[in-house]
Amino acid sequence: MTTPPTPPGALPIGLPALRRERLVDRAIDALKRHIIVNGLRAGDRLPSEPMLAQSLGVSRNVVRQAISSLEAVGIVRSEHGRGTFIAEMGASNNLLDHLDFWLDIEHLSQAEYAEARWAFDAGVFQLVMRNATEADFEQLERVLEGMEAASLDDVPGHHGAFHVALLEATHNRFLASFTMILYRFFWRLAAGAPQVRRVPRDEQVRSHRELFEELRRRDESEIARLVTLHLRQSSG
Repeated sequence: MTTPPTPPGALPIGLPALRRERLVDRAIDALKRHIIVNGLRAGDRLPSEPMLAQSLGVSRNVVRQAISSLEAVGIVRSEHGRGTFIAEMGASNNLLDHLDFWLDIEHLSQAEYAEARWAFDAGVFQLVMRNATEADFEQLERVLEGMEAASLDDVPGHHGAFHVALLEATHNRFLASFTMILYRFFWRLAAGAPQVRRVPRDEQVRSHRELFEELRRRDESEIARLVTLHLRQSSG
């Protein structure tokens, strides 16, 4: 039997993928380990490119490519003349741009958006009620007071800070590390989806005050109501 010809542009069947470890890949892994081992947080500065190149035994060009790769996924941010810093969780839009490409934002309904949000919010609220310390609630209240005192134009920045503090109050670093990215994605999704309700910012401030007060009471029987409140009020 004659084997049919391979269509133009297709890979031959049975051809194994080649694995090649590049210096840039090794430099990326080394920088990730450096960030984790040293417990670096948003705003902390990485060593200079010459210092990194010397420590890793590679050229500055390799270091520069590794940093660019980490910057592309939002792990670090570079400031001309100042250096390279750890980025705020989920601050980069590059990854979100790729996700946006595959989603049908025009037909996303309020109900679908709320259903997708439900699982994340309910889990976060439950962990906050169980794990948050009094110091966590004091930090949340400080952020909330800043939101209440801010102009309406500044509310989104305080809203983001509230959710960063909320995730830190879960005391689950793994959850906090990726859920903030998801929250930013959801907010961006809601802002661009015509069928998803955009809530006035003054209403948003009031709802987050109520959310905070209920979380502080630690009544887990209220979680379903709080999720409903939050999903109705936080998509603006």
